[in-house]
Amino acid sequence: MRFLCTGLLSFLVFLLTACGAPAKKAPPPPPIINVGVVSLLPSELSYQKFGITRFNNERAVRPVGDVFNVAARAGAEKALRMAKDEKLAKLSQRTVYQLVVDVPAMAKNLHSYPGNLTVKVEQIEEDLLALVKQHKLDAIVLVLESFEPGKPVNGIRVVLRAGVGSVGKAEAQPHLAILVLDRNAKILTMAEERSSFVVNRPGDAPWVYTLDENLLSATHDHLTKLFQGSIESAVEQGVMSLSF
Repeated sequence: MRFLCTGLLSFLVFLLTACGAPAKKAPPPPPIINVGVVSLLPSELSYQKFGITRFNNERAVRPVGDVFNVAARAGAEKALRMAKDEKLAKLSQRTVYQLVVDVPAMAKNLHSYPGNLTVKVEQIEEDLLALVKQHKLDAIVLVLESFEPGKPVNGIRVVLRAGVGSVGKAEAQPHLAILVLDRNAKILTMAEERSSFVVNRPGDAPWVYTLDENLLSATHDHLTKLFQGSIESAVEQGVMSLSF
């Protein structure tokens, strides 16, 4: 009987000790200091005219070089250099790497499927991990076109809305997806910036019904500059809205 009482007492002491022990907290994630910015925006600006019927629709593209990616990287860097909290500010400012990559190759692999923000970054995981290793990154900001599900249209484009023999208005649509990936190339968070604004030709010249007649170099250069500013601002706002 005495042995049984002693055993029960020991068991109760064990339970009380176990229940009273404080739970171990998971260590906080390491601060994100070194961040790389990768932009996979197109080297062409897409123009699309939508008429009354599909037989009146037209499409054209004009080259822009790498200016959209330069604008996106600049916008992301502006946002990333702003400390998110006092702790990070005391440690040091973020180091931002604007990473110039083989955009056509990476974008081709990434956009070889229909989708929007359901981005399968596994398709370019090896490239991303190589960048993490090379620059000792804590995270990567990835800027992409935002595609509408099931619609084969560009995310960055000028859209002309036409009636009978005339164009009513033209809109610039810099639709972007912004993803933050960790050092293992896994998505931490993401956002979309899908702005749209009315654009005019230089000197407020009217739009012509035939698409190609609108695309003189002066008009194309004018619109390209508008997109550059819009993309830089949109990426800056998008990155600022993400908590990481």
